[in-house]
Amino acid sequence: MKRIGAVVIAVGLVLGAVVIRDRIEGDDAGPAPSTRGVRLVCATQLAEVCAGLRSDDLEVVVEPAGRTADALAEVAEGDDPGLDLWLVDAAWPAVVEDNRRYADLGGEVLGGTSEVLARSPVVLMVSPGLVPVLEQRCGEVDWTCVGDTATRQQAVGIASPDRGGLPVLASAVAGRLGTTDYAVGDFEDPDFSAWFDRIATSGTRDLGRQTPLERGVAAPGYFAVVGTLEHEVVSLPRSRRRYEPIYPEPVVTSDIVLAAVDGTAEAGLDRLGGAERVRSLLAGAGWRVEGQPLPDGADADLALPERSNLPAAGVLQRLRELWGA
Repeated sequence: MKRIGAVVIAVGLVLGAVVIRDRIEGDDAGPAPSTRGVRLVCATQLAEVCAGLRSDDLEVVVEPAGRTADALAEVAEGDDPGLDLWLVDAAWPAVVEDNRRYADLGGEVLGGTSEVLARSPVVLMVSPGLVPVLEQRCGEVDWTCVGDTATRQQAVGIASPDRGGLPVLASAVAGRLGTTDYAVGDFEDPDFSAWFDRIATSGTRDLGRQTPLERGVAAPGYFAVVGTLEHEVVSLPRSRRRYEPIYPEPVVTSDIVLAAVDGTAEAGLDRLGGAERVRSLLAGAGWRVEGQPLPDGADADLALPERSNLPAAGVLQRLRELWGA
């Protein structure tokens, strides 16, 4: 199985006392060594949260989770991984360690991860005029129907798995296969492959810094369907005027954790001002946080599963590779 490495550059952006850098592809230089204390890397979809964590001794790097994961998967045992803390979907630390075991790179590069800090379920955003069409054709609007009917004229927008779209893609596959307990071997079926190709290629991938939902709202008709997370929907209220939200079955969630390189994740949260501070910022960005009010616009009737319903790390890695292919 092919394991993907990433090479990155860092582009600096100073926000008060915090440096927030969004790494982009195209340079052989790795992350610059930190001279400002704690180095926190945040997944792209958590940029707003991490901007709120500013402090004099914190350096924040915002980059796609897949890029961080690929870099960590290649770190030699004992080398500096270039970060101290990682705020990210809980699936990614597992992908890192699974890839390191596959490459026989020795010990774990990450220490412990925190308990789940916040959650957000996958949502299908469907053009209102398309909903009755799909219902008539398929009986219900679900991922199977969306993939079976996807064309260039009826395009589906999903963010790259590396840029926040991994739980969305996993949700699509679970909907198509009818189970969250699927394996790599399930991807070999020709009917599945044809469906996956339609999901993955009907829409334009190069959106610059926009997410598919942002592009769909800004350019009506660009995407007929967008798969995203609820936190983005509630953070972009205009999206409900362009699309009708549908929560697909089985429910799949993105669960956010903090991973630490050295020490415990709990100590890492303390270095960020405490778990409650981080949870409060996540809630303010539209994530569901236990003990906090439900975000405005979230579906109060939707019961989240006990776990994320994502498959094993090796299966997620294979989904990344299929998407890249």
